[in-house]
Amino acid sequence: MGFKFRRQVPRGSYVADFLCAEARLVVEVDGSQHADQRSEADRQRTADLERKALLVLRFWNVDVHTNIEGVLTVIAEALAERGPPHPARESAPSSPQGERRTEPWAGAKEA
Repeated sequence: MGFKFRRQVPRGSYVADFLCAEARLVVEVDGSQHADQRSEADRQRTADLERKALLVLRFWNVDVHTNIEGVLTVIAEALAERGPPHPARESAPSSPQGERRTEPWAGAKEA
């Protein structure tokens, strides 16, 4: 689709698992350590990133391993909503657009 992702990217006091700066999209892949009540720390982290006009998508590790097509479909849909890639977006100032919360299992089948 023309978008580029980087792994393990610092964003404020957090390190995003994957970041597409052009689309202002963060993809987090969560393991079992995040299962305890959907960790309050994770909720706070998502809220903080969303305040910076980043869309945060969360997926469980098991979904990435067992339903990668579903995970990629959700990511592709989010990218399509954010618009075509544009080189100037990476340095453009933040704007509060597209703030959407996605639960880790959205669009992906449970194993």
